Amino acid sequence: MSCSQISIAAGVSRASVNNARHGHNPSFNRDIAQKILAVRPCIVRPTDRVPSHGTRRRFQALYVIGHGPVAITAATGLTTTGVQHIVHGTSGIVTAGTYMSARAAYRQLVATPGSSVKAKVSARRHGWAPPTAWGSNIDDPDGVAEVNSPYRPQSANGRDSMRRAEIAHLLSLGESVASIARQMSANEKYIGDLISQGLTAPSYEAAA
Repeated sequence: MSCSQISIAAGVSRASVNNARHGHNPSFNRDIAQKILAVRPCIVRPTDRVPSHGTRRRFQALYVIGHGPVAITAATGLTTTGVQHIVHGTSGIVTAGTYMSARAAYRQLVATPGSSVKAKVSARRHGWAPPTAWGSNIDDPDGVAEVNSPYRPQSANGRDSMRRAEIAHLLSLGESVASIARQMSANEKYIGDLISQGLTAPSYEAAA
């Protein structure tokens, strides 16, 4: 089974499975460990049913930055009605295929602010958490969004400026927020805040 399949079956985040696999932490949460150990080898099929919280949190976070049902539908292949049911919590479960599509769409859309004012207004009205509030706990059923004041760079010409350039470069290589945080020994929220403020991967145009 892959890390994604184990995380789905155990109901924990993929990062928790990775940490257990590679021994990144000297100690490990007992409840999470028991959930992982309780998983029996099997194949998770796209039609299997899984809890919807990870998918719902991703969609709600995308609403916060302006990606509404139309954009999410285009990125996932779901219907707009299906997206709305998930984002509003109407659906308590989704298929594993929908969950994996949601993860891929989230990675694709989260780095660029959307243009849907209606989605932003809806997110604000419901108090949904932005991408910066979630880290590796986005798939944890007991995970809590950490909504703090957004990061503000200390200096436009100092070390922070260089870190922003490096983060943008890593984004252009398709690296995830979690991966960039590990490589730069940075906080996932720090990187997420920069992205929400408009930091994007640089566009490299081919020479004429």
